[in-house]
Amino acid sequence: MSRISEIRFRSRIQLLISENLALHFNYLLTVYEQTVLQRIIIEPTSIRELEWEAMQRFAKNLIQVAYERNIVGAEKERLIRMRDTLVNKMLNITDCDVLSEMLSIHSPFLPSYADDYEKLNTYVSLLRRGLLMSSDSKTLSRHAVSLILRAVQTFPEYFKVDEVISKMQMAQLLQVLAVLSNSIDDEHVKLELLRMAAGPTIEYLHRISWSFEDVPAFIKFNAFDTARTGADDSSTMNRIELRRALTCIQGVVQQVNSSSQLGTMLIPIYPCFFKLTRCLMELHLEKNKALLHESFRDSLTNMVAAEKQQIYCKFNHPA
Repeated sequence: MSRISEIRFRSRIQLLISENLALHFNYLLTVYEQTVLQRIIIEPTSIRELEWEAMQRFAKNLIQVAYERNIVGAEKERLIRMRDTLVNKMLNITDCDVLSEMLSIHSPFLPSYADDYEKLNTYVSLLRRGLLMSSDSKTLSRHAVSLILRAVQTFPEYFKVDEVISKMQMAQLLQVLAVLSNSIDDEHVKLELLRMAAGPTIEYLHRISWSFEDVPAFIKFNAFDTARTGADDSSTMNRIELRRALTCIQGVVQQVNSSSQLGTMLIPIYPCFFKLTRCLMELHLEKNKALLHESFRDSLTNMVAAEKQQIYCKFNHPA
């Protein structure tokens, strides 16, 4: 059979399945279970590349379409059992290529996690394991990243962590996206990861750049001219947000490689850094210290021992 004939035959089979899916879903699911799932569970390493491709296409045309058309019906629990069986098998797979192929088989099951965040957590842990395994496999690395992004887009509420972790922890977590961008060849995906990691912070710093114009504005914006208040106070939040933003930018810059497009993304806020640096330096002037509330006057411009040690280690280490 020629390649063109093969494509035409495949298209007709896909159309046949699609047109009869609602009427014969139970039977088609049994065929899938017996010819695809059992083969994968019993001996996944013996499956050839062409077989993987065919099984993945069958899974997509059957399971993904069933969820999209909302015709899962009475087979919902059966599909969940298949999904969990597949995930449990993948947890024990050590071959990067095989794991990547199995993740493609699993991909159509993603909608089944809609009301099962506990099992979604297991799946996300599996993707994390795939990233850790993929140091020598760009295929698995790219695949795991794309699946993580798809999961985030599909279940944003699951990944909503504002009430669970602090803003500083969130700034540190965003560095993971910068690390992932280093392992991606696709420039569009790489840029998207960098935008996710640093984009909101760049926009925030640009938005508050007016507060860096002079020292009085900087002091007023961060409420350094009033007594210390609780963490929920709006003035305190300005300070926390600024620190979070700077921590995020610092972490992302440290994580990306030399070929990253991050430098280009940061160009619009370079003036912000220069102005902020000037404000921080001029805080040491007596006329500006007088603008500070007494609770900040003696501590704000003093460096703690840990900060001094950090600078010493970076700039004064032996050659």
